Amino acid sequence: MKHERAAELLTEFLQGRIKGQDAGAISEHVRDCAECASTAETFRLLKAGAAGEPEGGPAENPQSQHPTTEEIATFSIVPGRLGEAALLRMREHVESCGTCAEEVEITRSATAGMSSVASASLKSSARGSRSPWRWIHTLALAASVGALLLAYPAFRGLVSLPLETERAARLDEETDRLRGEAEDLKKSLNRAREKSDRFRAWSGAVPLPVLTSRFRGAQAEEIVIRVKSGQPFVPIAVLPVLPEGAATGDTLSFEIRRDGGDQTWKMDLTAERIRDELHASKVVTFLIPAAMFSAGHYELRLQAPSRPESEPILVVPFRVTIE
Repeated sequence: MKHERAAELLTEFLQGRIKGQDAGAISEHVRDCAECASTAETFRLLKAGAAGEPEGGPAENPQSQHPTTEEIATFSIVPGRLGEAALLRMREHVESCGTCAEEVEITRSATAGMSSVASASLKSSARGSRSPWRWIHTLALAASVGALLLAYPAFRGLVSLPLETERAARLDEETDRLRGEAEDLKKSLNRAREKSDRFRAWSGAVPLPVLTSRFRGAQAEEIVIRVKSGQPFVPIAVLPVLPEGAATGDTLSFEIRRDGGDQTWKMDLTAERIRDELHASKVVTFLIPAAMFSAGHYELRLQAPSRPESEPILVVPFRVTIE
């Protein structure tokens, strides 16, 4: 039997109103379900409290300074069943403990509705019988059973409410976390959309300047790279000459510096990667963000990071104009 159905029928089962296969299924569920087992134990303690305890009151729970559920029920519903010493101890504890005081208040509120039922029963019995003992006995029995049935749901709430409160708190935390992730995702999408809009707004042919090695012949004219307004990237092709003996894993740095020495852009590539690029397309091509350039004079350098003090392998001056 599923938990939801078993919890719905549990009260009637504990009162002996369910028989047959349903009773067996509920009993099996209670053995395997900690929550329903706790509820059944609470009902048993309430029933024992309503039936009466020996003089001196229930034994104190050695594992806790708080009264047991059974003591709370007895003190709230039938305090006269407690001995004088136990009753005094309970009063002192409830006055100093907000949690136990709240449990007593909830239980007493649950039994308060019996006053109107008792009044009606008293009048009815007085009119229908000449013997006062008969209606007093009937009223006392009805009051005991009614108080038990009303107090049981209250104590079941005391057990279930903290669990539900904890679940609600976890759900709130999870909701806040998901809301934060959704907000971050929204911001990322907006940034990506802005970039996409900028790229989409820019169109047109882009020249590909080739910066050749000085060892392949002097450049007859000054290289000018023209950057158009809104252009996202500046393509630059480089035709380097690698140093003799450069090993496959050797790293070489391509740098662009402004006239004056300030570094604007840098990328490291292995000698193997450079050879692959040269074999595939005869040049090494870079896409450099246009935002890194302003109008002025620059130099592209090819340097071995392992020998920063040595002369650059390649130095190519060029000029950038913004149109």
